[in-house]
Amino acid sequence: MEKTGQGTPIWVIIALVLGLVVLVVLIIGFTQGWDKVRDWFTPSSNLAAIQQNCETACVTGVKADFCALREVRGIADAELNKIAREISGGQECGGTDRINGENGQYVDCKRKKAKVTCETLANIDLISVSCDFTC
Repeated sequence: MEKTGQGTPIWVIIALVLGLVVLVVLIIGFTQGWDKVRDWFTPSSNLAAIQQNCETACVTGVKADFCALREVRGIADAELNKIAREISGGQECGGTDRINGENGQYVDCKRKKAKVTCETLANIDLISVSCDFTC
């Protein structure tokens, strides 16, 4: 009678892989900061930081900063659609993954983020900055 060696049970392999994933997340959390880990699961909105940056650019008179593209993330669908309508002339996210606008501006409907200028955000009242610059 021939005996074959017992292999490693599949549950052990799965447990090892899950343990490794948890270990990697812990290492990243402690070294890079827990905000980075949290953003993987629940991206936080960065509109407040963008508001501050745009105000600074306006007050200091730095048009290049005011007109620079900024990545907006962690925003609601309604706000994402407002941005999409503004940069595309009326198109919304329903049924499309990405909407492109002028000067490199875009809305990534799938990942719920956008890359736009301060002017665009001010035009649709997502930030309150009144500046005389035209991008």
